[in-house]
Amino acid sequence: MKKIIAVSISLIIMVLCFSSCNVINTVSDFFYNINNVDQQEIEIITEEYYITSPEFDSCYNSLNQKQREIYKKIYSICEEMPKGYIKLCNDYDGVVKDITIAYRAVLNDNADIFWMPDTYMVGKNTNAVSGDAICIAFELNTSDNKNLKYPVNRSERDKMRNTLDSTVEQIIDTAQEYDSQFEKEKFFNDYICANTEYSEENEFSNTSYGCLVGKKALCEGYSRAFKLLCNEVGIECDLIVGKADGEGHMWNSVNIDGKHSFVDVTWNDRPDYPYFYFNITNEQLEFDHTISPLHTQMSDEEINSGTSFNFVERICSYSGNGYYEKYGHVLGDDFEREYAKKAAEFITQSYEKKNRYADFWLKSDYIKNEFNKDDEAFVANIQRELKGITITSYAFERDILVLYYEQ
Repeated sequence: MKKIIAVSISLIIMVLCFSSCNVINTVSDFFYNINNVDQQEIEIITEEYYITSPEFDSCYNSLNQKQREIYKKIYSICEEMPKGYIKLCNDYDGVVKDITIAYRAVLNDNADIFWMPDTYMVGKNTNAVSGDAICIAFELNTSDNKNLKYPVNRSERDKMRNTLDSTVEQIIDTAQEYDSQFEKEKFFNDYICANTEYSEENEFSNTSYGCLVGKKALCEGYSRAFKLLCNEVGIECDLIVGKADGEGHMWNSVNIDGKHSFVDVTWNDRPDYPYFYFNITNEQLEFDHTISPLHTQMSDEEINSGTSFNFVERICSYSGNGYYEKYGHVLGDDFEREYAKKAAEFITQSYEKKNRYADFWLKSDYIKNEFNKDDEAFVANIQRELKGITITSYAFERDILVLYYEQ
């Protein structure tokens, strides 16, 4: 690895913070006083580890040429974990914005990366031989800010990576028992929900490692773990950021057999409505989620100020991969006026499986109107079709009706 000695370094420090489940970056700039700046060394990463994977690296594919070059350097930094200042590129207008975009793109494409700091610094070497050099620093001995430091050293990282790889391999081995992409995807959703506690009591709660190994995660950890597992079996899966119920949030888009849908594994981790956010459409998502704009639609100021942004735009209108559609728990397709008989059949089947409730998607406008017009009468019609099973209560959210009954 080559090194050049900097004659003088003038640093404007950019701090990028990933705020737990909020997935909103905050950036501030200030002057950082470095003693003996004439002696600071700038490392130049010459090894390139990154190999493009067009099918899965949607963030990389969305970048311009300058951003892609920075992306490759940052990917190499992730592998090398160097300390001090690392040269990324020569100075140009908009370089800080491009670094912000490229850094997030690397972490979003590569869901297995769990060891990078929440904060980095960007500075300019104004007297470099080849021109003004823009440098990035992930760890500085002169800084007492723990957020600038790698949470583990390289040796510890390698051991943890092996553990993550082994865990993923075991999960994938089980997933291979399922034939279709849909079944594998559903298995990953169910596995994460069954084995993860929603908690920030984990240093890696925003990573796939925290979710799959530590068993405790926030929405970023859920979403990155889901992407990692889907990609491992050839399913295209991306991270999506925005807001849910007004709070910053992360979830996924997934491509099953050529059709895109949204999946919010975090919000599927609940005792009731466990597939409420599984392979849903834009219309269903917009009930309580708002998608942030693309980075290409935002100004330098917005990106540098930490405004949340996405790399891909997914239009999800196909409902055929939804859980309720796949398993026939739909009221409102054929014979709409016979919904009560159809619902009674599902309840009986659910009862025989010793489930404590049956849930349905009220798909058509006719069925929704019937329910909204008189929900008690709607449920009473279903009860009349049942024999030996008593509906005790019901709940309705968005377009899903849940009927509870005595076992």
